[in-house]
Order: sequence, then C-alpha cells, then structure tokens
Amino acid sequence: MNFIKRFLALAVMVMILLCDQTNAQKVPTGAKVPATPASSVKVPKLFSVAKPYINAYGVEWHPFGSEALTLTVSGPNDLNSQETFGPNTLPYFDLFDPVGNPRPDGVYVYQLTVNPGIDSGTYRKMKSIQESPVRSEIVEDMKSIGELPPVEVSQSGSFTFKNHEVIMGDAVNMAGDSSGDSDERKAQKD
Repeated sequence: MNFIKRFLALAVMVMILLCDQTNAQKVPTGAKVPATPASSVKVPKLFSVAKPYINAYGVEWHPFGSEALTLTVSGPNDLNSQETFGPNTLPYFDLFDPVGNPRPDGVYVYQLTVNPGIDSGTYRKMKSIQESPVRSEIVEDMKSIGELPPVEVSQSGSFTFKNHEVIMGDAVNMAGDSSGDSDERKAQKD
C-alpha cells in the first residue's frame, strides 16, 4: 500500500512538470527572443574591489583598479585598525602587530573601500561641510553634478588567524610558495 502511494505521488509530480513544460511559451525556430535587460540581471561578484592572497606575512589584496584604498580590520582584543594605501599599492594586514608580536588567534573582519580620486577643491569642500547639518543634501548635490562618485564601492569579508596561519575561504594561498610575497610587498617591508 505504501508503495502505491509513493508511485502515485511521483506520477502526479511528473504530470505537473510535463504540464508546465507544455504550457511554456514556445518560440519558433529562428525567431528572435527578446534579451533580458542587463540591468535586471543580478550577477553576484565575489570580490568587487580586490582579490585576497594569503602569504607568509598575512593577507594582501590585489586591487582591480589603481585607486587608493582604505582597509579597515576589526578583530580579537578590541582590535580596530584602519589604514589607507595609496594608488597602485597593495593593501595588506600582517600576522604580526606593529611591534612584531603575533596577533591573537581569532576571526578578523575586514572592509576594503575605494577612495575615489577627487581634486583638492572637492576635498576642501568636503572638509568644510563635515559638521554641517545639511551635509547629506550637499553631498547628494555633489554626486548629482559629478564632483563625487554616485556610490561607495567596497568589499568586506573575514579571515581567521589560527596557530600563526591565515584561513580565508576564497583567497589565493601563496604561503607555501617561496616566492609568495610580491615584489612590491617585499619592498614595503624593507
């Protein structure tokens, strides 16, 4: 009896699928199918700003553009670090703190934000409206006339330090490669 119920349930599901396919819109061979507008297709981007790489020193990000980037990292022991890296510079976060001590094991959360190239006049204007009660309206006006980019571009994620190693899901692991540290990074460390 149980077998018959399962068989009937399966038969009903197959019939539903067949009916859905039969009722689907049929397009004659050679007919043009209207394309879905690109703006309505959401393609998730794993890394919007830079690709992370793990090396013997920690994590470095290889930017897709040449703008300055700000790296903000939060982690164990109330760590809150923010550093801005100039154009064409690889942002990085070391396994060791500035005095050379290993950072504690744990989860670290990062955000990498693009700092758009803005001219000195726009920079001064932004500085002058920093405390203004109508700052948000002025910023929106500046975006509408092209003085500022329309949206902030950033990427965020996390990594784990454990036993002096970095664990980071989709990062490229260069830690085992003797040439894992980029030439630019070596020059910055020296």
